[in-house]
Amino acid sequence: MKKRLRTPGDVQEDLKFLERFIGRLLDSFRIEKEAVLAQNNRDSIEKLREREKCYYSPAFRRMLNDLRQLRYRAGIMEELPSAIFYRLDELEKQIKEAKAHVTGVVNRLARSLAQDAGDDQCTE
Repeated sequence: MKKRLRTPGDVQEDLKFLERFIGRLLDSFRIEKEAVLAQNNRDSIEKLREREKCYYSPAFRRMLNDLRQLRYRAGIMEELPSAIFYRLDELEKQIKEAKAHVTGVVNRLARSLAQDAGDDQCTE
């Protein structure tokens, strides 16, 4: 992220950077999720949950903060096309959806493991 924006091209470069970063985060999460599903045990799901709390959620929050700073700095610039502000809004929506997806998948995995563990117990 550039600290100083001089042209609309600078804003677009920062937007592309954030878009690529979202893609890399989601790819990384997908790989970790597949590894957890292959192992299918409580420890691996707990590690994924911890990783979500300590790595993925803070990364998404950082990206939202960077995006808000970019929007503020872009708002100061004159003669910036409205399409850039539309892309900023779309990217913010995409970041929020990605964060919700990651959190939701981890919670669903933990719930399904808890239900599977509960099926083994006698309920009499």
